[in-house]
Amino acid sequence: MPVIVSWDDERQSILRWDYTGDWTWADSTEASNMTRQLLDQAAADEPIALLLNLETMQTIPRDSLRNMRQLLHGLRPHDIVILCGDSVAVNVMIAFLRSIYRDSAAQLHTAINLQAGRMLALQKLAGYSPDDPTQPNRPSPPPA
Repeated sequence: MPVIVSWDDERQSILRWDYTGDWTWADSTEASNMTRQLLDQAAADEPIALLLNLETMQTIPRDSLRNMRQLLHGLRPHDIVILCGDSVAVNVMIAFLRSIYRDSAAQLHTAINLQAGRMLALQKLAGYSPDDPTQPNRPSPPPA
């Protein structure tokens, strides 16, 4: 299968889709179904991060407009998605996903590569947002 779905960490807080070779939207739909099964089997109802490892992807399959809407249908409202890769195709995908999922745009992120995606996922799941200047705040020292 051109999209391999697996847990990326032992805590089962980060899921990873590895795109290998040529893939179709049917492959992504199958990955989404597998993701839903893994989430249903997970013990906790904690938020998860989904890393889409697109580092090797250079083009998007045909029928993107019709199929991209179903790409993330298995995720829960508190989960986050990080597209990992530095290509025009990844930038097009994130722009399109943000336009489709306007209410969920804050849950959609990009990272230059898989390692950066893992770091961002851990930060987001811990409640730290590098894009949000209000978090985290260190307590002020007591007045002297």
